[in-house]
Amino acid sequence: MVEGESEKVYFDRIARLPSNYSITAQVSEDKKCTDIIENCAKITDRKGLDDDDLKIAVFDLDVVDEQLLNEAVALADKEGVIIMASNLSFELWLLLHFEDPSHVYTQDDYEERLTGLLGRKYAKAKGLGDKVNPESIKNAVKRGKAILPDENPLKCKDTPNSSMLWKLIKTIMENESTGK
Repeated sequence: MVEGESEKVYFDRIARLPSNYSITAQVSEDKKCTDIIENCAKITDRKGLDDDDLKIAVFDLDVVDEQLLNEAVALADKEGVIIMASNLSFELWLLLHFEDPSHVYTQDDYEERLTGLLGRKYAKAKGLGDKVNPESIKNAVKRGKAILPDENPLKCKDTPNSSMLWKLIKTIMENESTGK
């Protein structure tokens, strides 16, 4: 379950790359992080997932305070949902495909940098297109892990320009490269 359109576009692109994983991204109607987790749990329970299937909630930390994040972590633990968050927003994860952030960015900074790097106006509905490839993903994973080696949502909240997504994407890509 993802928070917005940029996340869905990205995961739809990842799903087209070679992998042994089946990836389905659905945009949550509700944007509050606890609602995204609840929606993820409800939908995946209705679909009858196998024991080894993962329930993942992807959201930004731009409007999440510490109390709400603590509630989200407790709810995710209860519902068996894995949190994958980005601070400040998902566009940071996209930027990591190209470069390390040079300072603490705002949302406008992310979009401006992506526009320059893409050679076209960045639009959430278009994502990165074919710039999402095994090499750019490898770079994003390396950069993301260097910034936030621990995929703890509370540490992500306290670390500007950080994303937990490196761990999930690394797992998907390693699965493809090792044939597991």
